[in-house]
Amino acid sequence: MEMDRRGALALLGAGVAAARLEAAQQHLHALAAQPEQYKLQFFSPAEHDLIDAVAELIIPADAHSPGAHEARVASYVDLVVSHSPA
Repeated sequence: MEMDRRGALALLGAGVAAARLEAAQQHLHALAAQPEQYKLQFFSPAEHDLIDAVAELIIPADAHSPGAHEARVASYVDLVVSHSPA
């Protein structure tokens, strides 16, 4: 898979370890292509639901844009944390 510079910078900026960048980028592409098929890699389903609820409180949906839930922020957080250094 070809390295996407914008995605790579976003992942590095979010704290993904450089050694895990390629694997994280593959998971990011899979998350973007088929978000409903994303499998949690770090958090439990209950933890994921909590992150989803808190993220929606921080970034709620409004008349102009969807909120964090629809943007699948909790899944992105799971992806970044699972590829970050200890």
